[in-house]
Amino acid sequence: MFERSNASGLRTDEQHEYAITAVRAGEELRVTLTWYDPPASTLAAVALVNDLDLEVEGPDGRVYRGNSLVEGVSKEFCTRERYNQMRNTTARCRQAGPNDADALNNVEQIRLTAPTAGHYKLRVKGSYVPGTDLVGSDRQGYALVVSGAFGPAQGKAQLAAPTGVRVANRVALPTPSATVQFSAVANATGYQLYRLEGGCTAETTAKSYRLVAHQSADQGLTLVDPLIDDGKNYGYAVRAIGGDVEGRVSQCVTSASTAVANATPETPCTNLIEQQQSCRVEAESSRAKYQQCMNNHALWLRDQGLISNDEVVGVRQCVAQQSLAQN
Repeated sequence: MFERSNASGLRTDEQHEYAITAVRAGEELRVTLTWYDPPASTLAAVALVNDLDLEVEGPDGRVYRGNSLVEGVSKEFCTRERYNQMRNTTARCRQAGPNDADALNNVEQIRLTAPTAGHYKLRVKGSYVPGTDLVGSDRQGYALVVSGAFGPAQGKAQLAAPTGVRVANRVALPTPSATVQFSAVANATGYQLYRLEGGCTAETTAKSYRLVAHQSADQGLTLVDPLIDDGKNYGYAVRAIGGDVEGRVSQCVTSASTAVANATPETPCTNLIEQQQSCRVEAESSRAKYQQCMNNHALWLRDQGLISNDEVVGVRQCVAQQSLAQN
């Protein structure tokens, strides 16, 4: 499974590409994409706000689109190269067009009952990600799940954890980013970079890592997290990929921000409440409805990996204090 929070998700026209390098023939292959879509306006003609699309390219140039099915099996399209090869033959194929994409659902699936053995490319595309007034909704996270006959032979050992992991560079301007370097792992076909909010403390390392970057092994031993907040500390860990399975996780290394020490402390809802005027409109004169609206929004942000459980509690306390002040 590949999972991205909103903080490292997709904007319009961006895409993430993953690979399953050794699919075996003879067993069904399924690829499923799903995401938490922000709530649409009650007046919207279409409920879907952020539209992601799933595409899979097989080793023979066949292409498949999410939810484009014929009798429960994914319809075949083709790459431009395959189309050009076949255009003067009796065996024709068609390239996928805009009308072959699903723009209505936040769950898409590709199902191949008899996949060709070999290397498959999995693409998640940000076709249209306008977001709403919810903080962080202009990037869309997702989960991508793959099932089928792939992975190492039974009993093969999991790859070792990368060593020598270090934060080689942290840039504040013009675009904040962190660069992580590490040593090669034997038999690795790729590497994945995971991020922890708050740095490598005992509290944060007990929480889930979030995937923020990945690449094939032939692209080098450097991974970049391009979507950081320069005012925050982060922890990073790396995993090698071998035989389509993640290896052991590396030691966590911290990337500290110099801005944290000089930052002015903020109340838990300094920015959150100011940006959620829609809750005030929705609640009108009811403080109970306003509190519920803000609580629901804070929970949504937590589920996207944008705030912590402690910050959710802080928002509740801040909203409650505002309500007391109004009495």
